[in-house]
Amino acid sequence: MGSSIVWLQWSLVCLGLVLSVYVIYVEYMTHHADNYKALCDISETVSCSKAFMSEYAKFFSYVGLVRENSVLDVSNATYGMLFYIIYALVSISGSSYTRKMVLLILSVLSMALSAALSYILAVIMRDKCVVCFLTYACNFGLFVCASL
Repeated sequence: MGSSIVWLQWSLVCLGLVLSVYVIYVEYMTHHADNYKALCDISETVSCSKAFMSEYAKFFSYVGLVRENSVLDVSNATYGMLFYIIYALVSISGSSYTRKMVLLILSVLSMALSAALSYILAVIMRDKCVVCFLTYACNFGLFVCASL
């Protein structure tokens, strides 16, 4: 893999991690601080905290893949952070073919989840979340890098 692709992958992984940490911060502050307003809450229809605090923010329990209130019932951002960490670890380990296949599988799964969450955000919630869209773009970029 070329050095420019590796640089792009690491940039996207780092951006995805930063976005995930920011989402976790906003979730925490929204629950624990009175009158907290996230920087990404721009208007009534452009609101990240609206998305982060919705019933879809814990997608895996929402669709029944994990039990509510179980140890696995965590926010999408927590799973996103885990995804970016695993992606980074895989990208520096294993044989070239195995690494490429695992990164591609991880990327396809992240794209599927991004598509579902994007649909929910745009069509069902009718919300625009800048942080969410940036995360989807990171996932798409990682998918493209893994496909090369």
